[in-house]
Amino acid sequence: MRQELKTDKRVALYGSQKQITEAEIILIKNIPELPTLSESQARLRIQDCLDFENIKAGILFDGNSVWSKKKILRDIRRIKKHGDDCVGGLVAANAATIADFFWDIDTSGINKMCGSQGPEGSGCDDTKGKITSVMQTQSTFTDAGWDFVGETANGTEDIWDICGGRIIRSWPGRHLCWEIFSVPME
Repeated sequence: MRQELKTDKRVALYGSQKQITEAEIILIKNIPELPTLSESQARLRIQDCLDFENIKAGILFDGNSVWSKKKILRDIRRIKKHGDDCVGGLVAANAATIADFFWDIDTSGINKMCGSQGPEGSGCDDTKGKITSVMQTQSTFTDAGWDFVGETANGTEDIWDICGGRIIRSWPGRHLCWEIFSVPME
């Protein structure tokens, strides 16, 4: 079953009716200001609820899954411990063309871009993995041709911006921020 959150139509909950009802009560109680938050702020607050509350329902924000930071880090640790030929810092198994993409090797703990590359795939380049401080530097992206707000060498559509070290996808009325956080990998 799937149902929109009563107070914010950007959020959808899925699971059993009981799981949805419990999740809705927790989200409304803990984040009453949710409808007024930007997408990046809302996602972070929902992640906090997932990390510290017993939410069993799945949560989508504008159609995309929201996972707790604890789950993401647990999965990364499991992958690092057991290894997997289909794990890369950017893609698992590449069957397409990759160009001018990067990933944070500090955050992911993964030094290779692609877990594997099929015969149709191209562009896996392990040198594109960057440390966090480099990922927070605009020139990393503009040097690769990314169109940033305030520069015209790569276009005038102003698709990307950087805010407090975070890359932001910029388009009217919506923003997607990547939370940069690091937890020691054991």
